[in-house]
Amino acid sequence: PAEAAIFETFVVPRYLATFGDLVIEMLAEGDDAQVAHLLCRTGYPDRGVALRLAGAHIYGCDPSSSAIELARVKAATMPDLVTDYRVADQLPAPLPGGAFSHVLSVHPILRPQERAQLLQECARLLAPNGQALVAIPMRGSFQEIFDLLREFALKHEAVDVMQAVEQAALAHPTMEALGAELEEAGFHYVDVELRS
Repeated sequence: PAEAAIFETFVVPRYLATFGDLVIEMLAEGDDAQVAHLLCRTGYPDRGVALRLAGAHIYGCDPSSSAIELARVKAATMPDLVTDYRVADQLPAPLPGGAFSHVLSVHPILRPQERAQLLQECARLLAPNGQALVAIPMRGSFQEIFDLLREFALKHEAVDVMQAVEQAALAHPTMEALGAELEEAGFHYVDVELRS
């Protein structure tokens, strides 16, 4: 529970908001939206989604029961927000296929093979002509942090740290690779946009 509270208090406004704002900005508007939010953590940015898509029903899934409980508490404070948050520790999510006008995931922390599973799940859940939005860091993001970690590894001759840094830097996809992953997951119209 403490980690979920720290995440909501510090990580969401200082870091995750950058990704959530982009998702909200790019939402295709529509009536009676049914939104699946995969790896929803504490339910951010579901309030913004509900404001953008009036009358939306939001279904969130996350493996953390503490994060889901916090998402439920937050949702209860907004009377117009209709949500159903569920603990789900693996994919496929306990949600019906082809039933959602929108599927979103904001900065999922996944290995490349797990990202492929997430994209396939997005395709499974999405109704025809629906919209999937996945906001993730791309290759080249956080270069300054990786450089600092490389310096540390060199200074302390920490080969294992250097290897972990290199693996982490390469785990983020390029625009072309992400486009190919989306097409492989079954999406027909793919638009990958890079924002600084």
